Amino acid sequence: GKGPGSFRGPDYTNRTVYGGYAFLPAANMALVYKANLAELRDMFLNQTVRSIDILNAEFSGTTEIMVQQKEAPGHPLTVLKMPDQCPHPCGIDHAGAVAVTALYSGGTPTAIDLDYRETVPIISVAAILQSVNGSLLYEIDVSEIKNNLIGPLSSSSSDINAALGGTTELLLGQSTVINDTQTYAYLTGRRFGCPSGSSGGAAGCSFDGAMYNASVLCKKGTEVLPDYRGKDTLVSFACVPDLDVGLLLKQDMAELLESSLNLTVGYANSFNLAQTSTLELVVGRRPAATSSSSAGLVEILTDLAHCPSGSSCGGRVQRFGPMEAALDGATGLMTATDYSGTEVMSAYSYSSALGAGVVFKVDRSEVVNPLYVRVIILILAAIGVVTLGCLVLHYAARRLLASIEETWEKSKQAVQEQKESFENLVSALYPRFASERLLAGDT
Repeated sequence: GKGPGSFRGPDYTNRTVYGGYAFLPAANMALVYKANLAELRDMFLNQTVRSIDILNAEFSGTTEIMVQQKEAPGHPLTVLKMPDQCPHPCGIDHAGAVAVTALYSGGTPTAIDLDYRETVPIISVAAILQSVNGSLLYEIDVSEIKNNLIGPLSSSSSDINAALGGTTELLLGQSTVINDTQTYAYLTGRRFGCPSGSSGGAAGCSFDGAMYNASVLCKKGTEVLPDYRGKDTLVSFACVPDLDVGLLLKQDMAELLESSLNLTVGYANSFNLAQTSTLELVVGRRPAATSSSSAGLVEILTDLAHCPSGSSCGGRVQRFGPMEAALDGATGLMTATDYSGTEVMSAYSYSSALGAGVVFKVDRSEVVNPLYVRVIILILAAIGVVTLGCLVLHYAARRLLASIEETWEKSKQAVQEQKESFENLVSALYPRFASERLLAGDT
């Protein structure tokens, strides 16, 4: 009298079945319906395989879905999508076998390995199909994933290059083989054309060492290297190993040096404006040679801070001894005439990082006149010290002489007193006539 309901268990033949039951009150009867579990699984498996075969036929590219049973990993039940790419009768789906084994052993159900074509690496991801006691796999060639990633990267790099100014350039390249030689191919368009007549490297351009290091050797670093135009650039390069792609960002050294030089000139102008004396920082370089008469000339890049109003002071291109010496690579001190015709004392040196000469100068009069004043003050001070010393010595000598005279007088007085005491003693001891003769020296 119970029901309706469902059950799973053995039937009268002791086979495992799925079933349902219900009670029919009007007939006072029970209705039982059942199906063999193995037959249900086979039916569902066949339906799943047919559906997946239809999906695989509709998929573009190398994407392929497979069904494999737990007992036979690596042997797909679905129709192989690319059997024509097998170099011989298709083999085991190695990646699928690894993924399925990991799935049922509790590991990560993902593998990168060869598929049934046995020459193409793929990514395989497995999931359990509980109803058919098997597994469902999603597989795709690694190369297709790389290409799907590289495409947007290449497009983004090209967009970035279009927005960049100056000579800065972002490039992507990929390792490839041309004429049995491992080399590189650019994935992004280059901002600048190659010089006419250039050879080597890719597409008629010069060999790009940074791109070779990044895409072929999979290195990273920052160096000064010639690019595809043969021009020296400061380039940072790196490798994306999973995509076999090299990435580099570069800028022409000439532009970097010019930018650094402009910053230095700006600093020097600010420094000169802040001075209250004739001290001046001058930055210069060789002018572009226009004729033989330009030999020995220098181009002053900083503002002529001490040029009289209304005068050009000979312009920016002129002769200036300290700057010429600096541009010859020397370092030292020099007295010379500057752009305003003033005699100056200068210190000069060459900066290889800027490709320019640097001169510190100050008017000679500003240095020498205070020096003369200091020398005179020192001489007067010395005279004053000597005079004061003489006065002190004279005073000390007079004090010493006075002390000696006073001691001498006291000594004379003491002798006189002793003489008088002796005479009185003689007079007291002898008669007058005798004492007078004794005192007179008569013995």
